[in-house]
Amino acid sequence: MKKILALCSMLINGFIAQAQQEAQFTQFMYNKLAINPAFAAARRTASITGIYRNQWIGFKGRPVSQVVSFDAPFLSKRGGVGVTVANQKTGVMGMTTGSFAYSYDIFNTKSTSLRIGLMGAMRRYAVDLSDPTLYIRDGGDQAIQLNGVQTVMAGNIGAGLYFDYKDFYIGMSAPYLYRNFIASETNVSSPDQLAREQTHYYAMAGGLFKMSQMWHFKPSLMFKYVQNAPWSMDVNMSVMYNYRFSGGLSYRIGESGLGDSIDALAFFQTSPQLGFGLGYDFSLSQLQKYNKGGVELLMRYDFGNNNKMAGDLSNPRFFF
Repeated sequence: MKKILALCSMLINGFIAQAQQEAQFTQFMYNKLAINPAFAAARRTASITGIYRNQWIGFKGRPVSQVVSFDAPFLSKRGGVGVTVANQKTGVMGMTTGSFAYSYDIFNTKSTSLRIGLMGAMRRYAVDLSDPTLYIRDGGDQAIQLNGVQTVMAGNIGAGLYFDYKDFYIGMSAPYLYRNFIASETNVSSPDQLAREQTHYYAMAGGLFKMSQMWHFKPSLMFKYVQNAPWSMDVNMSVMYNYRFSGGLSYRIGESGLGDSIDALAFFQTSPQLGFGLGYDFSLSQLQKYNKGGVELLMRYDFGNNNKMAGDLSNPRFFF
């Protein structure tokens, strides 16, 4: 039986054309380096983080994403470097990204930090139309008439700011500033008909509020804007117990009138170096009829002997 290419509209409007192209993670508060180069070494320790996301479980051709990032102080306490490798696949479409970030703390005190960051990235876009059982609904679309695997390589640059003061932080970034053409020019008469990368603008903020000796309130939010696409915002409210366990709920506001999803999150610091996170999305859009939500798995490892588990909160950046 022929496979119907149900995600063909995403190819045109969601993944390649003028819309949101970047993977969006529920545990965004642990994935800052991927979208803001200024976050490199902001936690003052070498750290590696990995996230696996499986969205819209039960929906054929659903988005599946993986990202691994590493960052560390570099040369001095003010400098920082970071490396991120990410992969995203949606139906017949795939995108692999490798990026390098450098940040510098232009204003540093014991309680305050203002970092500026720059990044360079290289991406590989691929559309695999080699499966003979695929059925192309829009036969007149010049971007998907060719058989086989089509690939495009594109380089880019980005920039960001990251400010923290005691128990609070705020950041702004645009990780991919240049609008590369990312489609084949075959059979296209005008460059305006070619798909392009779109600049994504991010703003993030969060804090840590002490409620008692054992409990802290930990809110965070992330706002994303892309031209010609609906804006979105994640608002998370979590509580942290004994510096070891945190759990809470997020609400994703977007195109749907009721919002896109409600998300449950949990993070467990098993040791001063190692932590694990879990996120589960409950869809609120019309797609809820066709999927069983989404799941995210996270692991973070901090190198070195960190004493924050002993209750030393002189540097609360550790919890962000």
